[in-house]
Amino acid sequence: SPTHTHTHTHTKSTNAMIVRITRRKRPLDINLSKRAFLSSHTTPPNDNSSFVLWNERVVFPGGVVQPGSVQVDANKGTIVECVVGESAATARQRAQRHNRQFVNLQQSVPKGGGRTVLAPGLIDVHTHISALGRNWEGYSTATKAAAAGGITTIMSMPLNSLPPTTTISAVEQECQAAQSANLWSDVGLWGGVIPSSMEGEEDNLVNVIQSPYVFGLKAFLAPLPPAAGYAAVTPQQLRFAATVCGPRNKPILVHSELMTEQEVKEQTDEAFDAVSHMVEQPQSTTTATIYAAHIHSRPTEWEQRAVQVVCDLANDCAMHIVHLSDSGCLPMIAERKRDATARLTVETCPHYLLFDSASIAADATNDDNENHNDNVVDTRFKCFPPIRDETNRNELWQNGMETNLIDMLASDHSPCESDMRLRDSGDLQRAWGGLSGLQYQLPASWHAATELASQTQKTDEQLLSDMTRWWSTAPSELIPGLAQRKGQIEKGFQADVVWWDIDSIAAPNSYSKEHHRWKGDTCYADR
Repeated sequence: SPTHTHTHTHTKSTNAMIVRITRRKRPLDINLSKRAFLSSHTTPPNDNSSFVLWNERVVFPGGVVQPGSVQVDANKGTIVECVVGESAATARQRAQRHNRQFVNLQQSVPKGGGRTVLAPGLIDVHTHISALGRNWEGYSTATKAAAAGGITTIMSMPLNSLPPTTTISAVEQECQAAQSANLWSDVGLWGGVIPSSMEGEEDNLVNVIQSPYVFGLKAFLAPLPPAAGYAAVTPQQLRFAATVCGPRNKPILVHSELMTEQEVKEQTDEAFDAVSHMVEQPQSTTTATIYAAHIHSRPTEWEQRAVQVVCDLANDCAMHIVHLSDSGCLPMIAERKRDATARLTVETCPHYLLFDSASIAADATNDDNENHNDNVVDTRFKCFPPIRDETNRNELWQNGMETNLIDMLASDHSPCESDMRLRDSGDLQRAWGGLSGLQYQLPASWHAATELASQTQKTDEQLLSDMTRWWSTAPSELIPGLAQRKGQIEKGFQADVVWWDIDSIAAPNSYSKEHHRWKGDTCYADR
C-alpha cells in the first residue's frame, strides 16, 4: 500500500522499483478523440504533492541517457519538469528551495545492487487477459505482475475472454470487468475482427471501431482451434477491415500466419506422426526431436504468406505484424518500409530473442528434478508461430532489431489453467499454446539484448536507449493518441517510470514473489 503520494513497489527479481504515480480511478481520456484508458490506483490529494527524483542514469527523450532529475506532481500523475545533466546536489537544493520531497534513487540501491536506470514505464501492446468466461487470468493479477516487472500500461487482446471483444456488448462487458478489478497498471483494449464482423447490426465492424474504448482491431489469418472462441478472416475480409479502420486512423494488428485448416491438419499429422512412431522406441526419442516436430508443424512459408498480405495493405491502413518469428520475412518488410507512404510496424517477443530450439531441448535435458524424464519436452515453450533455431534467432536480432525493421517488443502473454499445459506428459501436440510471463519481460529482454549485442560493441547506454524505444516509445506510437501522454520521460507526460538494476543476475523467483494467476507456468520463472 502506498504511504506517500507516489508508490514504490520493490521487485527483487530484477532489483527494480516501479514508481507508479497514482490517479483517481476513472476512465482517463488520453486525447480529444475520447479514446480512453482504464486507470490504476487512487490517492487523496496532498498539499505537498510534488517531488523530485534523481538518478545517475535517466533515459530522456531521444534515447539520451544521462544523469538528471524528474519532478512529478503526484496529484495529477504528471511530470512537471525534467533537467538533463543535473547533479544530485543541485537537484536536492532546488527541491529544498521549493519545499519538495527529494529522492536520490542512486542512494536507495539495495545492498549488493549494481548500476541502476530510471526509464519510461514499459507499454505492452500484446497481452491476453481472460477476465470473462474462463478461469484463467483476470486484470488484478495480470496488472500486478505487469507492474512488478516494470510494465505500467497493457493492451488487452480481444481473446481469450468469452465473449471476445468483437461486438459493442462484449467491449462493454470487458470494460466493466477491468473497472471492477484492482488495477496496478493502466489498461487499454483492442477490439476484434472476425468474419461475422462484416454482418448484421450488433456485430457491425464500424460500430466496434467507433467505440471510445477500442484503439484498433486484432485479426487472425491463421485458423484457430474451436476452444479459442475466435475465428480467422480471409485476406479479402482483412482488406475490407483495412478500408474501415484506415480513414479512422486505427491500426489493425495481425497474427501473421496464412494457411487453411486442411493444411494445418496435414502438416501437424505429418510432423507428429513421426514422433509417435519413435515413442515406441523411447531411446530414439529426444526432446530435440519432439520440439522439431512442433517447428515442422508451422512452416515459415505460412508466416511469409501472411506477412506479404499485411504489407500489401499498409497503404490502406496502419498495419501491425504481431509476434514475428521468421527472420525470412524481413526482406519483404524492408522492401515495404522503403515506401514512405506505407504504415507498417512490426513486433517480436523476448522469447524469440532469448530462446531457440536447441536451448529448449537443453533446458529439458538439464532439469535437476530427479523424477524428470529427459524425453519430456517443456510444453511451456509452445507458441504459434514457434520459437525457431539459433540461426533464426541471431538473424532476427541482426537483421531486424539492429536495423529497426522490427519496431518494438511485446510479451504475447497468454495464460491458461495449469493442467491445460500438459507438462507431466509433455504432449506438445495437444498442450495449450502460448507463453505467459508478464512479470519477466524486462529482465528477459535485457538479458537477450546484452547477449546478442555482445558482438557489436554496443555500450549499455546505447542498449538502454534501444530498450526504451522497443518497450515504451514505439508502442506508444502504435496506440492512437498515446504518444502525446506516455512512452517518454518528458514534461507534461504521465509519470509512469521504472527504476531498475541493469547488473542484476538472478533467477526471477529466487527471492521474490510471482504475481501471475498460475504460479510457475511461465518458462522464464526458473531460469
